[in-house]
Amino acid sequence: TTFVSATELVANITIGADARLGSYSVRVDVPDGRSAVGSQSFTVNANIETVDLGAGDNSTARGINNQGQIVGERGANLATVQAFLWENGTITNLGVLPGMTFSYAFDINASGQVVGVSGTGTLDSPLQQRGFVWTAAAGMVALSSLGGSVSFGRAINDQGDIAGYSTAAGNAAGHAVVWRNGVITDIQSAAYADMEGRGFAINNGGEVVGHVYGPGSFRWTPTTPMQLLVGPGGLAQGVNNAGCITGFVTSGDGQGWRQCAGV
Repeated sequence: TTFVSATELVANITIGADARLGSYSVRVDVPDGRSAVGSQSFTVNANIETVDLGAGDNSTARGINNQGQIVGERGANLATVQAFLWENGTITNLGVLPGMTFSYAFDINASGQVVGVSGTGTLDSPLQQRGFVWTAAAGMVALSSLGGSVSFGRAINDQGDIAGYSTAAGNAAGHAVVWRNGVITDIQSAAYADMEGRGFAINNGGEVVGHVYGPGSFRWTPTTPMQLLVGPGGLAQGVNNAGCITGFVTSGDGQGWRQCAGV
C-alpha cells in the first residue's frame, strides 16, 4: 500500500483463486486502530478458460482431483477406446487389463489412484467387463468380484475406498459394492437382492450413494445399511464430504435435486 495523501492510498490487492464471487469494499486499517471503508468497490467474477486436453476427437474427460489431474478415455472405436490420465499437458494411456480390448477411467483421488472398467465388446454391450484400479507404481490391476465375471469401479475417495458394482456367480443382477483394502463388500439390501444396483459416488467418510433399478436412489455408510433416500427417488449421482447428495429424477422431463441432512 502506498500513501499518496490524506485522502488517497494506492493499494495492490491479491485475490485468491478460491475467493467467493461477488462484490467487495475496500477497508483501510491504520496502526492506531482507526479504520474506514473506502468508496471504491470491486467485483470478483468467474474467469472460465476452456483448455483442449489434446486427447483428440472422440475423447471424454470424466474425473478430476484437486491437483488438476484429469482422467477419461479416448479413441474413435468404442471397442478399442482406452483410458487416459492428463497431467500438466501430458497424456498417459493407462492401457487395458490382460485379455481386454477397451478401458474407461471414471474417477481419480488425491493420491492419483484411478478407477474405471476394462472389457471386450463395448461399454454398452460388453462381452467381458472387469473394474480396475490404476496407480503409477502398479499400473492397472483388476478389482475382485462377488463371484461373477462383471465388476465396475465407478468412484474412489482419498482413502482408496472404491464404489461400483459387481455380479455374483451366475452373473445375475449386479449389486452395489464397495472395495476397501482390496476386499469387496456387497452393500445392497437383501430386500433388493434380485434387482440391479449401482454405487455411483463415495465421499471421504466412506458414504456411498447410487441407485437400485426400481426402488430408486440409496445411501449407505460403513455403520448404516442401505437406505432409500427420503424425497425424490431416481438416480443419486454425487455425495460430498458433508453428506449432501445430488442426483436427478428421470420421470417426465427430468429434474435435478439436492438432499442434505435436515434439508
